[in-house]
Amino acid sequence: MGKLQAPLVANLLNLHAFFDYFNQQGIAWQAVARQCQFPHPDNMVQWLTLSQVLRFFQRLPEARSRPLGAEAGLQVDLVLLAPSLMVAERQPSGLADGIRALLQHLPNLSSHVQVWVEASGDGWRLCHRGQLRPETPGVEQLEWFRTASLIRYCQHFLGPDWWPAWLAQSCPAPGYPLPEPLSRIPTDYDQAVASLPLPLPEDFVPLPLPAGPTPLARLQALANTYACYPGFTLTWFARLLGLSSRSLQRQLAAAGMTFRDLRDRARHEQALRLLALPDLAMEEIAWRCGYSDLANFNRAFVGWAGLRPASYRRSVTEKIGAN
Repeated sequence: MGKLQAPLVANLLNLHAFFDYFNQQGIAWQAVARQCQFPHPDNMVQWLTLSQVLRFFQRLPEARSRPLGAEAGLQVDLVLLAPSLMVAERQPSGLADGIRALLQHLPNLSSHVQVWVEASGDGWRLCHRGQLRPETPGVEQLEWFRTASLIRYCQHFLGPDWWPAWLAQSCPAPGYPLPEPLSRIPTDYDQAVASLPLPLPEDFVPLPLPAGPTPLARLQALANTYACYPGFTLTWFARLLGLSSRSLQRQLAAAGMTFRDLRDRARHEQALRLLALPDLAMEEIAWRCGYSDLANFNRAFVGWAGLRPASYRRSVTEKIGAN
């Protein structure tokens, strides 16, 4: 029997902000939700597949002409969606602890979104990336919801008058006007990741190592989370951990591993999981494994497994059929 593959999921709580906003605006959404087989909104513990959420926005007529994601995101309170964030919100140290808590607790809300903080030439930026290609219809609504809700979260610590000086979005520019004041913020589209600047101290350490039996296991757990980002490099990973590149190399070498080993193991395991899903296109699998180009993904997979991804998928399909 084939190994059970977990789909990308989002907590139904994530959509409550949309439902509340739709009700305020008189948008008829219930029939579309039923078509997409949503559970009843009063059920607070249900999970949805990401494909259900995407179909919902693709079928909702208003989603093609209004910035529903941005408008709903400006109203949402992530602290209420994830009560574990309340502890950080009350910390006197403010934004730094709040961002660390966000990185640690966001997986409780979604399995298809990566959020991280990275240093750039002019300071820190908060980045986020979903596991669907940004040009997919409906994805721009989800990305704008993330951007707006992350701004609202930061305002818990910086005050309601704080707004980022600029924004970067991986999705194309929308064909409808954005709400104020988002429409006044300079925004670059079609970027590698979505991001916004954060006023964090220069010595900020984004993410302590998670719990685990060994240092290598803890590093691998983080690599499994972030290796799908195309910019996942030694320097980037070291900065995420608050280490120098040399220090991270030494830690890996002490465990008999290189950074490339760590990255490739994470991407290889992700590729194996995705290739077992027969309806997922190869281009989509490549993108979710950190490759914007299918040819590069094919070469990498041959190096890991000794055969092309399509050949591996056929072998998995044949084994499942035989059982």
